Amino acid sequence: MQAVHTNTIQSWLTTHLAEQLRLSPEDIDLRRPFTEYGLDSMIGVFLAGDLEDWLGLQLSATVLWEYPTAEMLAQYLATELQRQGVEGKASEHTSQLNLGDLALDPQEAEELLASLDGLSDAEVDRLLNDLLATPCLAA
Repeated sequence: MQAVHTNTIQSWLTTHLAEQLRLSPEDIDLRRPFTEYGLDSMIGVFLAGDLEDWLGLQLSATVLWEYPTAEMLAQYLATELQRQGVEGKASEHTSQLNLGDLALDPQEAEELLASLDGLSDAEVDRLLNDLLATPCLAA
């Protein structure tokens, strides 16, 4: 298993924060405080809970206020994962998938990647879980 890095956590944060606040992930500035996007305590608690589930860490409900930007929070979480020696559930989802194992020609691979943009997070998770459950990919 591989460790979860700051960039991976930042990407997760921007995607999930944007989803919760109905913004585009590109609209999230890593250095801008969450509260400037309209983050309230309820959304913050849900986001902290989702982070706990994803990373396998126990977090305080106020972690988003203690580390008020995606950059600060991601750095803290990556450090905490390393400090605790936790690889967590997130590592299960960051394995390297070799597209060559999918037996797609380059055009099919491009079409597949283009179609992923239109999928919801749940659909992408389901697709990845199905792919990783395939015996030749799960090894």
